[in-house]
Amino acid sequence: MLTYPNDNGRTGQNLNEEILTPANVNTNHFGKLRVLPADGLVDAEPLYAAGVSIPQRGLRNVVFVATEHDSVYAYDADSTNLFWHVSLLGANEVPSDNRGCSQVTPEIGITATPVIDRQLGPDGTIFIVAMSKRVTNSTTIYFQRLHALDLATGTNRLPAVTVAAKYPGTGENSDGANTSVRAAHSCCRT
Repeated sequence: MLTYPNDNGRTGQNLNEEILTPANVNTNHFGKLRVLPADGLVDAEPLYAAGVSIPQRGLRNVVFVATEHDSVYAYDADSTNLFWHVSLLGANEVPSDNRGCSQVTPEIGITATPVIDRQLGPDGTIFIVAMSKRVTNSTTIYFQRLHALDLATGTNRLPAVTVAAKYPGTGENSDGANTSVRAAHSCCRT
């Protein structure tokens, strides 16, 4: 599972499945194996990558878990061992408040399922969008940033990029001529 749900067409299909069969996916042989600790709610789908070259541990199957507290975890898929954990919060930042969104509460951090590119970099790269805020002198600044982390170590492969866009239009978030994508915009409609 390198993206949600399993392919770019969002079909959920795995046409090359070799392990799961009707014979072994049943109540006697299939079910929850473990609960892995995390520092916040997990709304993004956990992802799985086989054969990741983890330093000093060799090739491992890895489960990647992203939280609303802006953390990413890489767990051994075959045990409960934690390979790495990183926070995507910038200096003096905290996860965003819920922005009036009852669907994602009490905080907004990493909500969307990340995407893994196994071809980018020597170990592959996981791309993640994280939301945060910084409060200074009663002024709140919101951020949404795109991060690219090395699958094996969790280190930044590139500097994070702030998500921002402006395009012609007069709809919501418009200045009369252009519409903007803003990090502080509410995540949902109530």
